[in-house]
Amino acid sequence: MDSARHRATIYIIEPSGDSPIKTGAFVLRSFGIITPSAMPGPKLFLLKRKLLLADPTFHRPGRIDVVIGADIYHHITRTGTRRFGQLVAQNTSFGWTVMGSAHSKQASDAHQSIQTHAVSACATSDLSHEELLTLVQRFWDLEEVPLARRISTADQECEAIYARGVRRETSGRYVVRLPLKLERAALLGDSLLARSLADLTLLESYQEFMEEYVRLGHMRLLTESEFQENRSTVYYVPHHGIWQRSDSGPKLRVVFNASRATSSGVSLKDTLHAGPKLLGHISTILTRWRRHRYVFCADVQKMFRQVLIDDRDIHLQHIVWSPTAGLPLQHYALRTVTYGTACAPYLVLRTMKQLSDDEGEKFPLAREVLQQDLYMDDFLSGGHDLDTTGNIRDQLIGLLAAGGFHLHKWVANNPALLEEIPPTIDSGPAGTALAELAGIFDPVGWLTPLTLVAKLLIQDMWRAKLNWDEDLSKTMGLTISCWISHFPGQELQLHAFSDASHRALAAVVYCRAAEDGGRGFTIIIGAKSKPTSIKSLMPASEKRARMTIPRLELRATLIAAQLLRNATATLSVPLTSCHLWSNSQAVHLELVSNLTSASFLEAFTRFVGRRGTPAEVWSDNGTNFRGAALELRRLLRETEIDWGVVEGELAKDETSWKFIPPSAPNFGGLWEAGVK
Repeated sequence: MDSARHRATIYIIEPSGDSPIKTGAFVLRSFGIITPSAMPGPKLFLLKRKLLLADPTFHRPGRIDVVIGADIYHHITRTGTRRFGQLVAQNTSFGWTVMGSAHSKQASDAHQSIQTHAVSACATSDLSHEELLTLVQRFWDLEEVPLARRISTADQECEAIYARGVRRETSGRYVVRLPLKLERAALLGDSLLARSLADLTLLESYQEFMEEYVRLGHMRLLTESEFQENRSTVYYVPHHGIWQRSDSGPKLRVVFNASRATSSGVSLKDTLHAGPKLLGHISTILTRWRRHRYVFCADVQKMFRQVLIDDRDIHLQHIVWSPTAGLPLQHYALRTVTYGTACAPYLVLRTMKQLSDDEGEKFPLAREVLQQDLYMDDFLSGGHDLDTTGNIRDQLIGLLAAGGFHLHKWVANNPALLEEIPPTIDSGPAGTALAELAGIFDPVGWLTPLTLVAKLLIQDMWRAKLNWDEDLSKTMGLTISCWISHFPGQELQLHAFSDASHRALAAVVYCRAAEDGGRGFTIIIGAKSKPTSIKSLMPASEKRARMTIPRLELRATLIAAQLLRNATATLSVPLTSCHLWSNSQAVHLELVSNLTSASFLEAFTRFVGRRGTPAEVWSDNGTNFRGAALELRRLLRETEIDWGVVEGELAKDETSWKFIPPSAPNFGGLWEAGVK
């Protein structure tokens, strides 16, 4: 379980109401197995009428949620087994489970092999539930501060495969090899699976998508000789369509699922290196983008499909397609990088880096943009004046065209940057905007800071006398200040703040740009927040370290320091112009063997080794500890500490030693309260 990052405790509660079964589990991002691997035959559906199944939807292929061991399995089994051909039904406390193998309901033809697969009633997953978990995971990942990346041995191997196999066609387009794990690729089994579409609207859009794919040369029909060619391994990528909402109405998106397991339980995704993560963090890219006074955004058109796959590897990217069940299956080979494979993001972003290395000298302004200002398939860049920004735009177009990439969906904050480039993103009609704004339900006024902006926007639309179907982008828009008001050579300061409560911790970084006359303009750069551990909010069943406010404040300070580090690197601000503000209070205790000058200096040396050299040290006068016992006072009066020696040693490290007034012991109340 080297890939597991977390471990969880699971309580299995049986319907009978018996005591929960406690077990430990490793948490993985994905398990990589779909069961059953295809829809079972119709005979299997008769089991639903004869048995009360633990999983009524066992026949639907889905991901595995939990894998339990033999130490748990015997706790949930109950008396009773029944056989149905090659299938065995076992009675459990949750209902009957089905195990064994069954033939797919898809009839085999001359080019198809019958596929068998295990059917397990405890191993299904609802697609909407899976999507919800993915959304929640993305939400939490966005709240993480970007950390330094380390290259693993597998990443180095992936990079070596790319470097050996990359080449260019005469047109300039790149051709790459799939980064295969050879020992895993040999384990691929049968993967051919066909399906027909009953939705006529989906069928029509699907057909248009397939025709475009062929017309653009992104996939080709296999010849009979190619199909009959005996290869050791062929993988058929399953695909399906989903509807996505857009401004122009529902839009079809075809999903290629390279994670579907073959008959051996191994999928194409399992056989490919994912490669090192080359995608920059969105917060870093947006922060860098905000430096520019004039900015533009553009999308790389069909970016993944502009990188070709070497002919030696396309046998791992076969698909079958038939519009209806009555027509014979047609076999195709996908010729480009397929979105949905584990290595797709790496191959495309690595190709962008290769393009920058190969052609960057011809386009010096665009070279840095290509390396730093790309997120997924979108460029976010700009400059401090219109001429420079226009040159960056033109060079970026030329550099990408040299590699077969094209930009579209341009937007900019100045119309001059869009001359001869028609913008393709608009805000929609006024009627749609009014309907969305009027749908906000806030009877008490908790959302007043947000609803006021909505009301002002509605008022502006009324003042402009817009028609219901008039486009907002042509007349007005919502303005949000993004530019940090920074000019070349202007001094920038970064200020980070942090705080915490029992429920959450938070940190924020502001940027201050100095203006003439000593005044400055301040704007937020970024912020992060985290809820505290749920254990700190629940009654403790066993004794454990208490998560106090000072501890939480220190954790918030760490988040602020990480945010500040990233902002410093992104905006190229020197450390001398960075400030971190926190109300965190920490107490460091060092034990001494006796009350001598030498013993104290040894303890102070240990303190400096752990915490660093302090600029100032404040202390009591030794005999005036507030509230100390008389015996402690007597011992302190008899100590052999020579405070002059101590102060002299500290002065060598430029540490200033200061004492509170002898007659004002309350001056030491701050650190004494901390010790309590």
